Amino acid sequence: MPEIKDRFKFEPNHDARAAWLGTRKHLIDCGKQTLPGFYQTAGYGTDVGWFMLALCVEVAAVALTLYGGFSKGNVYLVGSIIVVVLFLVFDYVGTVFTHRPIAERCRLKNIIHFTSDIGTKQGLRNELKKGTFIQAVGITLIFLSAFLKIIAILLLGSFNLMFYVIMALLYIIVIYIHIFHTGYFFAELRTEKMFKKQHAKWANSKMLAATGQIEEENIPYKAQELKTPFISDIELNIKKGTPISIGKHSIELTDIDEKNNKPFYHYSLKTTGILLDDDIKLLINGQSPEQAGIIALECRKHQVNRIH
Repeated sequence: MPEIKDRFKFEPNHDARAAWLGTRKHLIDCGKQTLPGFYQTAGYGTDVGWFMLALCVEVAAVALTLYGGFSKGNVYLVGSIIVVVLFLVFDYVGTVFTHRPIAERCRLKNIIHFTSDIGTKQGLRNELKKGTFIQAVGITLIFLSAFLKIIAILLLGSFNLMFYVIMALLYIIVIYIHIFHTGYFFAELRTEKMFKKQHAKWANSKMLAATGQIEEENIPYKAQELKTPFISDIELNIKKGTPISIGKHSIELTDIDEKNNKPFYHYSLKTTGILLDDDIKLLINGQSPEQAGIIALECRKHQVNRIH
């Protein structure tokens, strides 16, 4: 999972937070709510393992193709270099295109959970079921890359039949890896890189502000404090004047009113910096399943609205 250093003081920008949605997620169980993942990364080690396997096969494919071209010489060598460049480009671009809609789908999956309008909810579900043109192009490029690799070893190699069968099977495995794992690996690397780069700018600006070289208000990526009020007809296990909190995130009871002889409880969710999925699981500790579901849903609304 990407590390956010000084996360109650430093906050990655919108682009970095949106990039994070492209990493692999798992469901979080929050009492009567089971929510899709949002600010989290799951299964990164598995994605790394699959990617390393694909990388080994890719290196072997490059070596075999260039060796075959070098052995035959002249036009074959030039052809082998062109083929290597093509299948590497097809693999990279295909993987990026195939994975591109994942972040937006993560956002839509979460919006569905707190959208009350039936028509809008069904429209979002239909949107999630659709494939996209960019994904179709990406998958086509990945298959085309595998086809080029197979043709290259057939034309440039001089091996026995079993070798060709094994390499073809490995290329099929690489297709699976690039479609279902490599994009998540790239998304994690990209998110981590953005977080580190922005944190370095924040830390450097903090030093400049401390020495009076820039004004405090000009420090970029400062953690923002946000308050989101919500109302519940179910009383949460939160007493007035005694908020529940984790770090600099908290939920407090602000008021109680009554309509038609029924009490309504007014709460305020306050966050500083990014509210992580792990924070939500800590905030619902000590609550009943029904209470935990209410808190989790309000926290998720808050997270999604930060992306907007």
